[in-house]
Amino acid sequence: MVEEEYIRQMKKCIIYKEMGDPKNIDKFNKLKIPIRLNKRTLPYYGVVKVPIHNMKQSIDEIIKTHWSSDPNLVIMTKIFTKKCIDFQQNRFMQTNRTKL
Repeated sequence: MVEEEYIRQMKKCIIYKEMGDPKNIDKFNKLKIPIRLNKRTLPYYGVVKVPIHNMKQSIDEIIKTHWSSDPNLVIMTKIFTKKCIDFQQNRFMQTNRTKL
């Protein structure tokens, strides 16, 4: 069952790829198969025009909703970071013989 579905989907991909080639238009017209092409939502090189918007306002909204705007989270993060650095410098079980 799974193999059959996989084969069916792969054949479908191959046919769609052939439909994208203008040389094969006559082949599909003779078989009376309507050509279905995917509409591209992005340009070929992936460049998308940014709509006009107020960048300053967007940045202000991000700053207001970002986790760093909460003073309790900032303090907790600083403590957590300091503890992580301490644990990296002073390992729980020191197994290096030269340091022992």
